[in-house]
Amino acid sequence: MAKKKDVPSEITAALGKTLVKAEPAKVAGSGAQAWVAVGDRQFALLVEGDLALFDWFEFANGAWTGEDRELKLTFIDDEREPLVLSFDGEDIPAVVPVLNERIDDSVVYQQFVKLDSGEDVRGQIRRDRAGELFVQVPWGKAASDGDRAALEQLAVELRDAVGM
Repeated sequence: MAKKKDVPSEITAALGKTLVKAEPAKVAGSGAQAWVAVGDRQFALLVEGDLALFDWFEFANGAWTGEDRELKLTFIDDEREPLVLSFDGEDIPAVVPVLNERIDDSVVYQQFVKLDSGEDVRGQIRRDRAGELFVQVPWGKAASDGDRAALEQLAVELRDAVGM
């Protein structure tokens, strides 16, 4: 992790005492300079002066490719392009395992369903920033009536599984 004194003030102001790890990075493709920071409840990305804060439940997963030294963060919303960050050095950046841990920790329960359209869909019970539980089912825009009924049933089953 970068020394606290090296972490940009925008990140320390946004995450405050919840800041766990921070590392310099680059946005893959564009090469834009960035800082990646992991807090207890949020992920911060500072790209050339622009700060974005993300909640853990916004991500489906994070995948590290050691050969390319890239971290690919895939959003739950499949209409959003994955966020791909590259890192210098030889070791796995300290933010990578912590970031993946936070994404995984936001998932309380998950269940899969195969839709009439043949697509496999994962529904989840996740924790929001305040620790409250909520149902996360990707509805998609092109779901048929049969698919929508299956997704609605999935949401019911998820709530039942955790007593919501």
